[in-house]
Amino acid sequence: MVSVLVSAYYLYTGSTQELDLADRAIGPDCADLRALPFQQSEPRTPKPIDPSRKDPVVLVFVESQYSQLGQDIIAILESNQFLYHAEIAPGKGDIPPLTHKGRGRYALVIYENLLKYVGMDAWNRDLLDKYCAEYSVGVIAFHRATRAEVDRGHLPGEDWTVFQFNHSTYEPVLLAKARPSESGAAQMIPGPQGLHATVVQDLGLYDGVQRVLFGHGLSYWLHRLILVDAIAYLTGRKLSRSLERYILVDIDDIFVGKKGTRMNVNDVKVRVCVC
Repeated sequence: MVSVLVSAYYLYTGSTQELDLADRAIGPDCADLRALPFQQSEPRTPKPIDPSRKDPVVLVFVESQYSQLGQDIIAILESNQFLYHAEIAPGKGDIPPLTHKGRGRYALVIYENLLKYVGMDAWNRDLLDKYCAEYSVGVIAFHRATRAEVDRGHLPGEDWTVFQFNHSTYEPVLLAKARPSESGAAQMIPGPQGLHATVVQDLGLYDGVQRVLFGHGLSYWLHRLILVDAIAYLTGRKLSRSLERYILVDIDDIFVGKKGTRMNVNDVKVRVCVC
């Protein structure tokens, strides 16, 4: 592929430049994103997602069994009751078997560290990309730099990455704008309308593999929602949860509480009538 990241500009430790979540009300500015200077190439359409050709299991490559981001990823998979198989991301070693008797073992691949994905040796990278293209398996990866700073305020943490790209296969998912630097520290190259992409989607138009890339971990609550949505999108909603929610309210204490706070028969009748 051209490069998963053509350019990634980091906010370095010691810099006072910060990021703000982009205001969603700036409709005209967002429309201008289509005018980004992409390098055109022969488009390639990813294969339609066919859940019947693979098992509904997520392959997760973590840095270690104790890494915080890896644990956060697995916690989200477990809370949504998604099956997964976790592996320590290999430096130069082989990746686990991806198929069995012509059937894909995994419906999605998640890398805790994007650099482990782009830095794979040519043999294993080719195997993984061919598997993803053939079985329409998406890839999610995270990259954390070393400095930045919640809604229309400072983004949390000091390890944000913003992405710039030169191919139409990439589209921004989440946008932020840089706050002016007060110390004269290194500035990020400005994006269209001063906006920077902190999450990008690879449509798979270059190599047939769809990806979603995060420029930060999961400490920011919106990234957690985007991750769940990305999992559903990249698996053709095979791994997704209904948006219907149930809330259990425990009210037994009002029947056994202190005198003067307990509900009586009339209170219950009034409550029933109101409902």
